[in-house]
Amino acid sequence: MNSWNQPTAGKNHEPIRIIGRSIAVLHKILKEGDLLKAMRKRDIYGEPVKMEPSIAIDFTTVTSIQEDYKNGGTIIMDWKMAVVVKEKFADVLEVWTDVYSRMDDMQSI
Repeated sequence: MNSWNQPTAGKNHEPIRIIGRSIAVLHKILKEGDLLKAMRKRDIYGEPVKMEPSIAIDFTTVTSIQEDYKNGGTIIMDWKMAVVVKEKFADVLEVWTDVYSRMDDMQSI
């Protein structure tokens, strides 16, 4: 398991974990409706709720990434869905390009 830890503007962020050759563990930013449901669950049942749950993304299926100006994170897209994560665009781009360079290395063997 690899990890990328790029300090951004003097802040230490959690490293992006890479599992295997192409799966990255990132932190999803909930939509407003899901965030309200999570906060309500916390208030009613007193259960701790993760506001930024972990998500595993296979970077071989990603078609594009985009900086998310609203949340300061990254939007990751494949052919059927988009996910907003809290990790910075530059960090996600570095992992994505690394995955594709490893795929090219495997095809040349």
